[in-house]
Amino acid sequence: MPKYSREERKAYYAENPYTVVKGSNGFAAVDPKTVRDDRLNFSDGNEKVGRVGCFNLPVAFSCVRDCECYLNGDCYACGGCYNFADNQAMYSENFAYIMSHSVSEFVDTVVDEIKYRGWDLVRWFTCGDILSVSMFDGMVQIARQCPTVTFWFYTKKYRMVNAWVSAHGVDALPDNLTIIFSHWRNRDGSFYPMPNPYNFPTSEFIPVGHEE
Repeated sequence: MPKYSREERKAYYAENPYTVVKGSNGFAAVDPKTVRDDRLNFSDGNEKVGRVGCFNLPVAFSCVRDCECYLNGDCYACGGCYNFADNQAMYSENFAYIMSHSVSEFVDTVVDEIKYRGWDLVRWFTCGDILSVSMFDGMVQIARQCPTVTFWFYTKKYRMVNAWVSAHGVDALPDNLTIIFSHWRNRDGSFYPMPNPYNFPTSEFIPVGHEE
């Protein structure tokens, strides 16, 4: 996979401006069709999580559409540094790559990147979510091929995970992949529906004003 410095990225974007569109919640997003689809982008964590490989996708093209976190832009990934132009472009490149490459290509590229970076921890989706059951299957394959690396992610794509487990069995999940179902509490106190027949661990985001 090609490696690009930040300066090279800025030069590319200056010569090849991308198109900004609006997601269904009205927030601006980069149109993936106007960015490169030949590379995946990982970040190297931050002060909060330490040296961790992080993989992100754009909220506008990967998150569930009927949850308040997306509809109202309540999620932290709808603002702040996640909306910086270069970050949005990198997330959109990841989306474009996955949509234009096979699962096996996705798996091989990510495994190579992890080995190149020497990470012991990899977090999927500080921004965004699973795109499909086949992508989740690729994530499982990556964990199997990197048994000394710990992977984890939060998701609201419950049905995709449940569908995979229904087909393959919960015992087919590698021990180094932790799946956490993100349970969202709406502003009125109700919860976004979360089918969890396999009893995955859960986390709950509580909006400001509803703390206990």
